[in-house]
Amino acid sequence: MNEKKSNPLIPLCVVLTVLLLGMTVLSVMMWLGKTKAEKEATEYKTSYEDLIEESKKAEQTAKEYQDAYNALVSSMLEDAATAENIGNLIVKVWHNAIWSTADAETDKYTMKNGKFVTDFNDALAALFADEEFSKNCSDLAVNQAQIMKQMKNMLDPPEGYENAFTALESMYNSYITFTNIVLNCDGSLESFSNDFGDADEDLMLKYHSAELYMK
Repeated sequence: MNEKKSNPLIPLCVVLTVLLLGMTVLSVMMWLGKTKAEKEATEYKTSYEDLIEESKKAEQTAKEYQDAYNALVSSMLEDAATAENIGNLIVKVWHNAIWSTADAETDKYTMKNGKFVTDFNDALAALFADEEFSKNCSDLAVNQAQIMKQMKNMLDPPEGYENAFTALESMYNSYITFTNIVLNCDGSLESFSNDFGDADEDLMLKYHSAELYMK
């Protein structure tokens, strides 16, 4: 009886098939790994680019806020100087009308036909009726309204500007108090002078606090 001889090519084919399958699987795994890596790299790049864009937007927002902050502080300081001039003149006219004090700056309000007015209210009325003085008061009232609108845009400070806003808000409140005193003149000379002086001093203190955050 003849023994059946095995075909030596069969094991070789099996080995080659296994190797081929192994290489195919390895290639697929490598491709999947590469695809995953590329996907992760793309996601990382996108995430990084988004962070860069957000950072740029944050920087722009901060710059715009800082510019608006600087402008508001400067505007309130300028108005404070105007209000101070208005208030000082009111006090001077009021005082000189009561005490019949001659002064080149106030005589046109406190005197009529070469004589001092008998009622200081007449002197104050003449002052407020003066074209230049009236315009200064009107301009101050307009500026006050504009600053009020601008302050509304500052209510949501960007990160890192919380303390700056607190200082700005404090200065704004003092600014409104001070400007309202000269725009709504009332009381006695003593009470007006005291309120005016105290508000002026308070506003300057608040300004110096707000000034610390100017850049």
